[in-house]
Amino acid sequence: DELIDALDEHFEYLEDSGELESRRAERTRDEIIAMINEQIGRYVAEKIITSDEFNSQVAAVNERESDPYTVVNGVMTSVLK
Repeated sequence: DELIDALDEHFEYLEDSGELESRRAERTRDEIIAMINEQIGRYVAEKIITSDEFNSQVAAVNERESDPYTVVNGVMTSVLK
């Protein structure tokens, strides 16, 4: 009984203070960001990583003609077009 009362009291505090709504909004925001990241990752995997251009860039890094940062910047530029 005491535990249930304490939980109810705490829940009421969270509602009254606006903290509950704030936490819900933050959780919703985080879920949407995670979904966006998943979609971007899928796009990169399907469209960019499988391309001949990307494979050429990887080869250039392996041959020390380029560096990973340059490749990543190129991928990001391509994704953000």
